[in-house]
Amino acid sequence: MKLLSTFVMLCALTLNIAAVQASVIEGAADIRNLKQLPNQVYTGGQPDKAELEALAKSGVKTIINFRGQGEFSDFDEAAVVEQLGMNYVHIPIDSKDALSQENVARFHAALNEHQDGVFLHCGSGNRVGAMFALDAFWNNDKSKEEAIVIGLESGMTSLRGHVESLLDVQ
Repeated sequence: MKLLSTFVMLCALTLNIAAVQASVIEGAADIRNLKQLPNQVYTGGQPDKAELEALAKSGVKTIINFRGQGEFSDFDEAAVVEQLGMNYVHIPIDSKDALSQENVARFHAALNEHQDGVFLHCGSGNRVGAMFALDAFWNNDKSKEEAIVIGLESGMTSLRGHVESLLDVQ
């Protein structure tokens, strides 16, 4: 019985932690894979219009979009973001080949320019995490292992193997 109650408590704690993670920004809990990083930096999947409004109300000042051209057509994201008074940066990562030093340099510059109050997204957060991993290794003197952890904590999933191979080449 004690084992069962411990298991139930652990499950409840896990669900509570997940709920806190997902509700970091009121009104944006449904953003896929929403994560909060230091300095009011958030990562995740594609937000809808209402979630962009919630991000703006919560203090997010810049949206960095990694989706490729034509990958999303539900609404004009750049126009909505600018209408809400936020900055919009688009760095299209539409294939593994776009995970390049040039695009990572653009990402690095955008993060340095817009340090606090940033939401970075792609469709799921996977490309966001990949960009964080590559930036950590190429621009912030992190080891391969540290860069991979940073990428995973920032949303990287299926691109891990490709990112590891890029880091092995360098």
